[in-house]
Amino acid sequence: MAVSVFNSLVTLLVVVDPLGLAPIFVGLTTGRTEASSAKQP
Repeated sequence: MAVSVFNSLVTLLVVVDPLGLAPIFVGLTTGRTEASSAKQP
């Protein structure tokens, strides 16, 4: 069971590519104030 969950998480991280998405996240959040960020769910 634990091996299956681990394999699924590794696959998800490889497919999503968090390092590749970092510039997009930074671009979307640049210039936002704390107050406007806190209002988002």
